[in-house]
Amino acid sequence: MTLSIGLLAIAVPGAASAQEGPPLAVQGQQDLSFGELLGGLATQVSPNDAGRNAQLRIRGARDQTIEISFELPAEMTRPEGGSIPLLFGVADAQFSASGSTGDRIPFDPNTPWTITLTQQGWSWIFLGGTVQPPAQAPLGNYSATITLTLSDLGS
Repeated sequence: MTLSIGLLAIAVPGAASAQEGPPLAVQGQQDLSFGELLGGLATQVSPNDAGRNAQLRIRGARDQTIEISFELPAEMTRPEGGSIPLLFGVADAQFSASGSTGDRIPFDPNTPWTITLTQQGWSWIFLGGTVQPPAQAPLGNYSATITLTLSDLGS
């Protein structure tokens, strides 16, 4: 079985704000990938796993307050039928103002999260998760879509 999750990113403008700088934007950089799996064995991808985690860039103005929210799938499916459960834990998402590992802030991707951007330009979000294939899961390519929404809170 090969498993991967595509990313769909949406930036939602909020109330007009007095901040100077670029408009709120988001770009998917890398899909979350679980690779090949064995039925019955759970596989976890850490948000620190640079080769398999989901990576998204977000851009906004310095001191802009935004809300980050995910629409997370409960399972991955394949066109021929069959599904594999997915879990996203309370520390499976991380925010980084610089993209480095030194300034990452963990957060729960299951609930909306608010942050004030500390710099103008691109920041990063990293996402991991756990897949739990049943012992008798049909072979094939499974996929799901994760939606990230950024909302400008106008402050």
